Amino acid sequence: MLDKIRKLTWTFYLKAALICFLLGFIVVSIITLAILKDLPSVDSIRPYRPTVASEVYSKEMVKIGEYYKQRRFFVPLSEMPATLAQAFVSAEDASFYEHGGISFIAIFRAMIKNIQAGYKKQGGSTITQQVARALLLSPEKKYSRKIKEIFLSYFMEHFFSKNDILEMYLNQVYLGNSAYGVQAASEVYFGKDLGQMTIAEMAMIAGLTKAPSRDNPKKDYEKAKARQLYVLKRLLEEDKITEAEYDQAIVEEITIKKGADLNNEIAPYFVEYIRTYLMDKYGAQKVLEEGLQVYTTLQIKPALAATTALQNGIESIDQHQGYRGVIKNIAEADRENFINNTLAQQHISDTGTLQALVLALDDEAGWVHLQLGIHEGLMLLEHYHWARKPDPEQYWKNHLIKKPSQVFQTGDVIWVKAPYESVAKPKNLPENLVSLPMYSLYQTPTVQGSLIAMDPINGEMVAMVGGYDFQSSEFNRALHAKRQPGSAFKPFIYAAALDSGYTAASIINDAPLVYDDPTNEFTWKPKNYGGKFYGDTIFRDCLIQSRNIPTIKILQDIGIDKAIDYAKRMGITSDLERNFSLALGSSSVTALEMVTAYAVFASGGRKTTPFMITKVVDRDGKVLESNANVTFQEDLAHQIDRVFEQRFEQQKIEQIAEIGRDPQATLPDPYVLSPQTAFITTNLLSEVITSGTGRRAISLGRPAAGKTGTTNDNLDAWFVGYTPGLVAAVWIGNDDRKPLGILEGGGATATPIWLDFMQGALEEKPKKDFFTPPGLTYVQIDPETGKLATEKTARPVFEVFREDTQPQQYSTEDQQNKQAQDFFLTE
Repeated sequence: MLDKIRKLTWTFYLKAALICFLLGFIVVSIITLAILKDLPSVDSIRPYRPTVASEVYSKEMVKIGEYYKQRRFFVPLSEMPATLAQAFVSAEDASFYEHGGISFIAIFRAMIKNIQAGYKKQGGSTITQQVARALLLSPEKKYSRKIKEIFLSYFMEHFFSKNDILEMYLNQVYLGNSAYGVQAASEVYFGKDLGQMTIAEMAMIAGLTKAPSRDNPKKDYEKAKARQLYVLKRLLEEDKITEAEYDQAIVEEITIKKGADLNNEIAPYFVEYIRTYLMDKYGAQKVLEEGLQVYTTLQIKPALAATTALQNGIESIDQHQGYRGVIKNIAEADRENFINNTLAQQHISDTGTLQALVLALDDEAGWVHLQLGIHEGLMLLEHYHWARKPDPEQYWKNHLIKKPSQVFQTGDVIWVKAPYESVAKPKNLPENLVSLPMYSLYQTPTVQGSLIAMDPINGEMVAMVGGYDFQSSEFNRALHAKRQPGSAFKPFIYAAALDSGYTAASIINDAPLVYDDPTNEFTWKPKNYGGKFYGDTIFRDCLIQSRNIPTIKILQDIGIDKAIDYAKRMGITSDLERNFSLALGSSSVTALEMVTAYAVFASGGRKTTPFMITKVVDRDGKVLESNANVTFQEDLAHQIDRVFEQRFEQQKIEQIAEIGRDPQATLPDPYVLSPQTAFITTNLLSEVITSGTGRRAISLGRPAAGKTGTTNDNLDAWFVGYTPGLVAAVWIGNDDRKPLGILEGGGATATPIWLDFMQGALEEKPKKDFFTPPGLTYVQIDPETGKLATEKTARPVFEVFREDTQPQQYSTEDQQNKQAQDFFLTE
């Protein structure tokens, strides 16, 4: 009886267990089917087209910018170093090529380790599971997602090859610092292409998968190094590298790339302009996710030279306005703590500045001893003598600091940076200061400026800097700031005058003018810079010495409409005031307009439209746009070079020059000035540099021409100038339109910046002369009268004229019948 009861009991339990199992199976099946009913199709990721970043390249094919939602650059597995792929497989999923998408051994191993640790220490997901999760599932952490992940991994293994899955993984994986995929990580951490990485570097990025945001080498190098050593050990254990390669890799010193944003490294204002243009034209999705390849006109050397010249120039000009004070003063009891906890932790800024604590100073010797954290430094009088108290009524050179106690006291915290130029240390320095590096006093400028440069032949924009520092102000003053150009506008009026019967030897009376405006009850009494009047003045000197009164008289004679017409045809697009103050540059324009207009002079009268993009290509190689003028402009540039250097196609140039003999003739496109007028204006502007208001640029040491500009109260300062192959405009001023200070005009402020830029941009470039068109003649004149020189002329000079426009009279009556000698330019 007991046996029978036991048998019935076991039968009951067996049936109950079976029923429970069947019910459980049914429930699990129903739940699984419910979960799987909306399982995404594996086919949806074939072909694999991930979100990829758009890239911007300079003319030299150097990458200068990126736009992205996820910073990813797709690279086929076949183009990746084999060791790189092996590093990820060895570290993440050693049985990747053996399992079918799920590794139950790895799951069990991870479960044991997590139980032992008491928290989730290790995951058991295979590479296939990680790809399925990243590409087909949401990031939510639910059991239902895990079930989907397992099924999708199984399906993927039957739908894709192992190499296909690995390729997706290596391009999809997040590796910290906004780097998605191995190519982006290689660029972010090492500034290299994949093929340039060493085994040690490959192992380091392969070790980032566990905690990429926390343990990457930019944030915590020691943790990244520990993970690298683990990966290297796994590579050795898997026989993917040799003992010798392992030994070399574990001791290799890895240099981590500084800086995080490529867009800010070379030409941030230029790159930002390209971004806004692309976003407007193609939309955010295409620009940020679909990998456009953008090829631009920017040239690296001029771009870097422009940034350096403008920043250094602005800092110098800002110093002329005085020192706005130290950051703070630290009490003696708090200094050690400040040094250890603040100064020792600081990093050099984008503008190269550091905070420093004044430890000691010596009024007699002029030095200041600095503490910059774990390092010390030294300032000499030359590094801070500008630091007077701000006073707009003082000329800075007359109020230089004589000793450090006028500015500093011990405990002061100040900003410093490496000096522009080395200064010899005095021989009587204390022994503890002799070997210290030198620094110069720094303050963040309030002065602003812009520099924009283009090739006058083909219109390529080679450099553009829209302000002192992009990080602090993204406003692009080169393109959008409308400021009065002052006398930099005058060449357009003088060019119009040369086509209206004036010559370089015409005489204009520099005498006071008074204009009454009864309607507005206003009387205008214009005057020259400096307030003097010079009487009869030759046309050439009126421009090179930037005389206001003669320019107003010329404008009055030729007419405002004609002057505006010339300015507009050359590239000025802003509205221009129709009054005589136009002669003084009273109408606001942009630096882009000025550089475009001056390019006409530099190119022999041709109008070139500036452009920044040569081509845009999508991820499949389809050309979305190309500059329609590129082919034409390049052909034109080659043609001009041949004319300059080999004198080919001389007949064509002569035909244009023949048309240009008549100032009223219609010129063929792309000419807006006759070659003769352009050359004579250039000849005049060349003397602005050699003996006029722009003579600070004479040390360029190559043919150049340009014009300064200064507005009332020194609110704006300009220099726009050019060589045969490069034209650049520099503007300096305050955004709030405060004066720059006494004597801070275009010649003193903008011209040195232009010079520094040109010296850097044209370094190692061959020197060229401006092309001289036919139809010109040189004759010797008396600069006092503008008439032909005689033997009695005290200081005769040669002047250039359009043929048949040279003077016919001599300076003295008794020489009237003497034949003038023409001096033609020979080739």
